[in-house]
Amino acid sequence: MGSKTMTKRMTTYLFLNISLMNRLFPSNNYSYAAIYLVAQDTMEWHYLISDQEELVDKVLAFFTSKSTNSELFQDIVAKCKNNPLSSPGNSNHEASLTLGYLSVNDFLFYESSFTNQKGIPVSIVEIILKKLCQELILFEQQLLGFGHNMPYSLNEELTQFLYSRGLLKNVIFGFSYIVQNYQNSVFKIVVTTDSGDPSLGTGFLFNCQTVEGKKWSIIITNEHVAKYHNELAVHHKEGQIETWKEIILSENSDLAAIILNSFVNLPSFHLFSDPKILDDIVTVGYPPIPTANDRYQLVHKGEINCFLTNYWNHNYFLFSARTSPGNSGGPVINSMGMVVGIVTQQLFEPGSFEEKGQLPYFAAVPSTKILEFLNEQVFSKLK
Repeated sequence: MGSKTMTKRMTTYLFLNISLMNRLFPSNNYSYAAIYLVAQDTMEWHYLISDQEELVDKVLAFFTSKSTNSELFQDIVAKCKNNPLSSPGNSNHEASLTLGYLSVNDFLFYESSFTNQKGIPVSIVEIILKKLCQELILFEQQLLGFGHNMPYSLNEELTQFLYSRGLLKNVIFGFSYIVQNYQNSVFKIVVTTDSGDPSLGTGFLFNCQTVEGKKWSIIITNEHVAKYHNELAVHHKEGQIETWKEIILSENSDLAAIILNSFVNLPSFHLFSDPKILDDIVTVGYPPIPTANDRYQLVHKGEINCFLTNYWNHNYFLFSARTSPGNSGGPVINSMGMVVGIVTQQLFEPGSFEEKGQLPYFAAVPSTKILEFLNEQVFSKLK
């Protein structure tokens, strides 16, 4: 058994047994510290914080307040400048606070000012902060303090980018959280082909608003899925049908936009136009499953492998997550929960698997092309 697998199983074992101990001995905080040591090596953050969303919300609100909530930030500075635990006797503490340099002790002191405050597992707070540093949202300022007095500074530009799109918790909780949040925003596209055969693809929700303030919902999918628009129905994951107003097919890419008749109040995907090689991704779609009694939503995890241009000067990227024909039109989602591309096709030579054992490559149209399509052909139709 590999050391990584053993460590992962050890993490799970510790987590399960320590969770039991916590129920028996709720005042024992050493259990958090024990599992924290293992988690630092495996980076299995979700095992530790999956049931700590309230604490994550508090940590995020506190340490990002300089960029996200000026009223809260002013309150933090006003209260924490008198914190006796943060660099006692340091006359520069208030100046550091004003610059947004906040420590674990500041967080604990601030939270202690509220009545009926439950005890806070400090090691879990440290794990959350470590994850925020790993994602470059926070930076440790080790020269300005140590231990719980070490302040953290904020990457304000990235924080604003994520906060304005509601993505901060995505980078903390990871893909399981992202898929759970957006699963109902990935739709089945049911069509009848020219030959009369039923077929099914995937589409994802993109909400927008005109300068006049009118809100629109668009389902983005493939041109090769939506071209049979005379017999096309948009189904929610659970089966409800959305009626559509217009279907716009791209003039130069395998893209289509289905403009819905009514606004769909579900989490909308955002487009990210700068993915990198080896970025982690997931795909979500509705491929056929042998013997299954319906089309079920499948999620596959992989990474971006290559950017390429084909003979016809079309740009794609290749990814390793497994897909099947029903995935066409499905989103390729990065670790922030943003769409970096749309599943379009499998690239293979006829007979390559039978003769050479060569598996197909899975291709996606990048989000830059989706943005071009929306700007050039779609947004002008929203009136």
